[in-house]
Amino acid sequence: MIKRLTNVETHNFSNYSVVLERIKNDVNGNARYKAIIIRQSEASTSSPVYTFGGHFMSEREEAEWILERYLEEVKQNVRGL
Repeated sequence: MIKRLTNVETHNFSNYSVVLERIKNDVNGNARYKAIIIRQSEASTSSPVYTFGGHFMSEREEAEWILERYLEEVKQNVRGL
């Protein structure tokens, strides 16, 4: 049996794509998202996945926000090596 689910948004930025899925709202009714970040320039075996609360922005802005957090995390990890 096959069941089609709702579509997910994919936002493309220079070297990354962010797959953004709206998940169940929090107890206060605020939007929550699941984001998968995919680097386009290399064949990766894994992609980081985040869940986070929305910021009352458009979905593209939410995708850009989580991508910035990921890039900051990567930059900090590189400095720590």
